[in-house]
Amino acid sequence: MSDEKDIKYCAVIRTLGRAGAKYQALLDSLVGQTLPPSRILVYLAEGYDAPRETVGVERIVRCPKGMIAQRALPFDEVDTDYILFLDDDIAIAPDGVERLARAMLGTEADCAFADFYALHSLSAGQKFRLWLEKGDRPTSDRRWAYRECRSSATAYCAAPEKVMPSQTGCGGAILCSKAAYRAIDFHEERWADAFGYPLGEDHLFLYKMYVRGFKVVAQFDSGFTHLDASADRPVDFASECNRLAVLHCVWYRCHYHRQPAAKRIADGFFYGILSAKQISLRAALALRRLSIRPLSVYFAAMRSARRIVVSDEFSRLPRF
Repeated sequence: MSDEKDIKYCAVIRTLGRAGAKYQALLDSLVGQTLPPSRILVYLAEGYDAPRETVGVERIVRCPKGMIAQRALPFDEVDTDYILFLDDDIAIAPDGVERLARAMLGTEADCAFADFYALHSLSAGQKFRLWLEKGDRPTSDRRWAYRECRSSATAYCAAPEKVMPSQTGCGGAILCSKAAYRAIDFHEERWADAFGYPLGEDHLFLYKMYVRGFKVVAQFDSGFTHLDASADRPVDFASECNRLAVLHCVWYRCHYHRQPAAKRIADGFFYGILSAKQISLRAALALRRLSIRPLSVYFAAMRSARRIVVSDEFSRLPRF
């Protein structure tokens, strides 16, 4: 088995060039790694100015704009066997990449991600709200850090170990073999960029890797910190509608799309239960606020999602 010190990787950052000090913190932490990258490649969306922040060694590569478009490239510039995918608002402890590489190699995994969610550490009230809104729930099952449910909700280990196999997770920092990345054909999922900011893109990436037979592990206490450059994004009607619509499409793509009839019926049943709960919750909010908005945004999102899943482009996609 290779030692983590022997791993050669390129750091691949997607950005619009607007993360400012948070982007600078990422660059600074990369050049200070105990396991430094062979190259730092910054994939900047076309039409955006190059960031002024720099460490002098990174290379800017122009590419199409999109959360998935900027992570669904051939990456011909990557000349190593491993890729460290990064958002532009991540800070890394000096030995963070080394720890992530150790987690991947020690479990003979193809992919390891730094966990930012830490759902197991939420308060009881926060866990209840998460279950109420999304259906995510803790479980005593210690086989998986995060397990994908047929309703698209997530079952997360209530007391995880530092490194655990996972079916899904967060995508802000992923160390992955280039061969595994190429095998999942992530470019097929560019349909999700139609929503502008597809929150489910990391879900698509990691779950598709799991479904295609690659081993994914989550690392807790990784030394990676999500600085959240997008925390101030406004939540208006359109953005909330997009968020709900893309999550519906992600479920459809991962579970329902072009599956055998028996599986479609079962997945539709579980998703229907979750949807009924969400509609009931929104109806209660509408009564409390004396506003139809909680319900109208939900049904607008479902109409938007339906336009995507019945489109010719979506229908031609191969199965997951």
